[in-house]
Amino acid sequence: MISHGYMTGFHGEFDWTGTCDPTPWLCIPDSLRFIGGLLPGGWPQVMQANRALALDARRLLLETAQVDSPCPDGMIGSMASIPLPAAVPGSPAHRLDCKGLHDWFRERSVETWIYHHPVPLLRISAQLYNSLGQFKLLAALLEEALSGG
Repeated sequence: MISHGYMTGFHGEFDWTGTCDPTPWLCIPDSLRFIGGLLPGGWPQVMQANRALALDARRLLLETAQVDSPCPDGMIGSMASIPLPAAVPGSPAHRLDCKGLHDWFRERSVETWIYHHPVPLLRISAQLYNSLGQFKLLAALLEEALSGG
């Protein structure tokens, strides 16, 4: 955060950050209790539900991208990475460089995390507030992107 040193250069803007608000740290115990209370089985059920959704979404997106699973299901928690086919210059899916694909999704109001190394990866995260329908929308958009749409 820039405070009183605005427009005085890097050191003037960032050498003093003002006050430190401990609110985020103080909220952690209540946040953990809240999320653990969302399902009758507590945190174990929350983690199980998130993992089940991540696995379903991963299968859907791997099938859509027509790529093999990079690891066994046993290595997946609530997040998964889907390898994307490499971009071929001049192909209909030329947007498959990471920035181009990220921008293409953003233009369609979908926020994604795409990483470029060692191969292009689409990372998904499943939480209680997500649904398989959201991942089906992502799969449909990914299919459109891969076909050059």
